[in-house]
Amino acid sequence: MMPALVIDAWQSTESTSAAFTVLPDGCRDLICRLYHDRCPQWYISPLFDRAVTLTSVDTLAMVGYRLKPGAAIDEDSLLATLGSALPDTDSVALALDDASTSAVHVSDRTFIEEAMALLATRPRSVEHAARQLGVSSRTLQRRVVHATARTPGYWLMLARVRHCARNISAEQPFIETALDCGFVDQPHMNREFRRWFNATPTDFLHNSELKQMILMPGFGNS
Repeated sequence: MMPALVIDAWQSTESTSAAFTVLPDGCRDLICRLYHDRCPQWYISPLFDRAVTLTSVDTLAMVGYRLKPGAAIDEDSLLATLGSALPDTDSVALALDDASTSAVHVSDRTFIEEAMALLATRPRSVEHAARQLGVSSRTLQRRVVHATARTPGYWLMLARVRHCARNISAEQPFIETALDCGFVDQPHMNREFRRWFNATPTDFLHNSELKQMILMPGFGNS
C-alpha cells in the first residue's frame, strides 16, 4: 500500500551518466540512490519552480517516492530514520508518518491539505479560495506560505498552467484552451508556459516526452 503522504512511486535504472528534464509538479521526492560500491543514500529533492535539466551520475538505480504537494515533514528526522537502509515501502511509510507527526500539528496539517486540494481545482482567485475555506485572504496567505514556502497564488497558477499543458490539443485552438484554463488571453498562457516549462504550448503539442511528463502525478492531477 502506498504511504499516506505519497502520490506516486518510481524508479530509474540508469547506470551511467544521463541527463533528464524535470517539470515543476508541485511535489518534492524522497529519493534513494543505489550505488555500485557504497551504501544507499537518501535525500529529498527541492521544489522546482521551473523546468530544469539534471544529470544522474554513477548510480546503479534510483527509487523515488513523490510526496503530496505541501506535505510538511521533519526532513532531518526522516533522513536519520532511513539512514542507509534499502528502499522498502512499509519502512518508508512508517518513517514518513513519524516525520509528519513531528513537523506540524494535526489541525494545521488538515487545513493545509484542504487548502492545497482546493487550489488544485483552479478556483477563480485566491480570494475566492479563501472564502470557500472560511478564512481571510491574509490568513490563507500566511498559513500556506508558512507550510509550503510558496504563496497561494503560486499554487493556483501552477495548477492552471499544468492543467493547460495537459489539455493542449490539435483539435482546439490555443486561444480557446487558454480561456478554458483561466488565462485572460493566449499571450498570457504563452508567457506562463515559458516561465514554468521553458517551452511553448506548441512544444507540448508535438513533443511526446513533454506530454508524457506533464501527465505524471503532480499538483492538480495526483
